[in-house]
Amino acid sequence: MAIFPPPTKLPPAFEALKARLAERGYVEGKNITFEGRWADGDYQRIPQLVAELERIGVDVIFTPGSKNARTIRELVKKTPIVAYTCDPFEFVARLARQGGNVTGVTCMTSELTGKRLQLLKEAVPTASRIVFLSEPEDSPSGLQRAQDAAPLLGIKLWTVGFKSRADMPRALDAVAKERPDALFVYPDPIAVMEAQRIADFALRQRLPSMYAYRDSVDVGGLMSYGANDPDMFRLAADQADIVAFLRSLTDDRVRCHAAPFDHPELTVSNGNDPAGTVFGGRAADKSFTVAAVGKNGIGAAKCAAISNAGDIDQLPATIKAISK
Repeated sequence: MAIFPPPTKLPPAFEALKARLAERGYVEGKNITFEGRWADGDYQRIPQLVAELERIGVDVIFTPGSKNARTIRELVKKTPIVAYTCDPFEFVARLARQGGNVTGVTCMTSELTGKRLQLLKEAVPTASRIVFLSEPEDSPSGLQRAQDAAPLLGIKLWTVGFKSRADMPRALDAVAKERPDALFVYPDPIAVMEAQRIADFALRQRLPSMYAYRDSVDVGGLMSYGANDPDMFRLAADQADIVAFLRSLTDDRVRCHAAPFDHPELTVSNGNDPAGTVFGGRAADKSFTVAAVGKNGIGAAKCAAISNAGDIDQLPATIKAISK
């Protein structure tokens, strides 16, 4: 499993992910290996890091951050990606049936932007000039929601952006020049990594500041409102576990019914037969028989003709092909 950042000196949220995987039976050094890659907020390095992971052949890639996930999705077409993002609808067509190779969890940060701005206004009623600090490309929908909410709250919103960790000092200087009444920090990965610097700056400038995660308050920020970060990483671990299970269904031994997935003759229910014999007012069950399969499976020819058994839409056709 690949993770961004690497599994050394992990912050509490990543430790929570590893601990949850261990609870579900994936123990580092026993049956799971973590391949960490760290871009340090430099998105231009991601293609090189992803290429390394593809060469290694990792089974799952986990990444936090919308821009991280967006970049990796464009590069990786087959390996499952478990993403922790701010906007759930950017990466999946529908929550019920996501499609593609991206799944994961969301902290709904984009959705909560307006509420977070409202709470900042309630905490500082005199604040009328507020700076929205963010990496502009991480989650444009978050900025849009803030811009929609600001006039309703009597707020004039200024935006200050940054592109990397090295760019943060310039961005904070720009904030200081605006002389705002308060600071709103959008939680992209760079802002999270720079939490201490931002909190220290807000204290020096005597700026009330709003964040998404408690971690920023713990290092000196005024207030936060949002998801519990370690809990979200634990949920991401659950998603990674599900991905691992689904990948097991695509194992050729499963698809071809080779040992240890060989089986005796099976009778498979296949709906009801309205024209058949009725028992107690109900139509008789229809069924078909799947032939017994030995340790060598159903044979290369039949196996090659069967679609991926991990795709539930193909399951009826798969079963019928095996039964022939």
